[in-house]
Amino acid sequence: MSRGHEVPAAAGVECPGPERSGPECVERPLFTCGMVLSDADLTALVEWARARLGLQRFRTGWGVVCGLDVRCDPERAGWVRVESGVAVVEDGQDVVVGEPISVDLTGCCAVASPCAAPQPAKEVDRDACGDVVVDLVLSAEDAPTGTDLAGGCTCGCTPATEHMVLTRVRERARIHARPVAMPAVDPALAAAQRRQAAYSECHRVVERYVKAGRGERSPDEVIDWLGGQDLDPPCGWWETTCEDLRASDAAAALDAAVARALLDLVVDYRHRLVRRACASCECEDRIRLARVWLRRPDKTHDSCRVVRIDAYPPYRRELGPCTGPVPPGSFDLTPFLWQRWQQICTRWRTLAGDKRVQKLKVPTTTENLLALLEGTDRMSWDCADNAPVPVVVPTACLGERVLGFAPRPTATRTRRKAGP
Repeated sequence: MSRGHEVPAAAGVECPGPERSGPECVERPLFTCGMVLSDADLTALVEWARARLGLQRFRTGWGVVCGLDVRCDPERAGWVRVESGVAVVEDGQDVVVGEPISVDLTGCCAVASPCAAPQPAKEVDRDACGDVVVDLVLSAEDAPTGTDLAGGCTCGCTPATEHMVLTRVRERARIHARPVAMPAVDPALAAAQRRQAAYSECHRVVERYVKAGRGERSPDEVIDWLGGQDLDPPCGWWETTCEDLRASDAAAALDAAVARALLDLVVDYRHRLVRRACASCECEDRIRLARVWLRRPDKTHDSCRVVRIDAYPPYRRELGPCTGPVPPGSFDLTPFLWQRWQQICTRWRTLAGDKRVQKLKVPTTTENLLALLEGTDRMSWDCADNAPVPVVVPTACLGERVLGFAPRPTATRTRRKAGP
């Protein structure tokens, strides 16, 4: 029976492949009267339902929903028990652990074991709490649970061949022990530092321009220099930049035009980095449940044993959306960046507790622009510090925007001299 004609995909639309972490294309099966359904049609219906449910991760997030606590096994020293519970894995599917799972970690104490933690490079990096450190991570796994005898019918409906086919698949959880080479490193802090480094890299083009020396360049020489850089500018940037540069008839005006152009470029780079993307969190391919410290056999104990369990963040991923990493004890400032000041001023003042704001004009030299960008590229606010000061700059079409946050100046008091 004819299955109909194929509808070409819309031009410019590319469906993410399985190796990508963004939202996948959802294709719904369509049934019509008289259609002969195949196993592929029914499987497509199941996969459509799974894909639709999986999209919930972009609204509510993923991680441990409830339960799944990790405890020592009271009867076996080198074992732990993962209690029953529910989690949402990184692709948005639910994982149900109906009964406690016992996990054997004794093999991790063996030096030759595949899960033995690598030795740190320096003695100071060794963890004093145990000889081996592992992270318990959870992932989803499909296990076949039912088969049936199927036959292929000929025209006379007599089975010509018979073979066993899979008819049931159980969705279950799998617990892995992942070795930790450098247990002293906080994974949340390390991820935040990588993110901050990437954010600071957004204005390196300004630094390169300043280091190259302004000199007595002509507009065409500046355009040639920009063309030699590995740039990914926003739409219309080249046309506007070339027009402004060639309209500059003096060195000071030319440098001011370069500063405006580079500021637009940096803002676009920062925008793409900090905007919330539909992708999995960095370095989070499974759900962390806990970090476990193990002690190898010694003179007083003849077997590997669990000595400590930390089932709290950052070693445990609770249910929540994927957000940018920040250092522990810090507040994420990126939701305020490049927002209209009038739009977020009330929320910021409620959070910070005062009305201080620094409104600046766009720098007229590239040196001043570099100093401004380097002084306002912080992405988080440490709870031990005073609130930073929003730095707001005007734009031609977009109003007053928050370029970044500067450190709060230290208050100084001057003592009045006594009169005669």
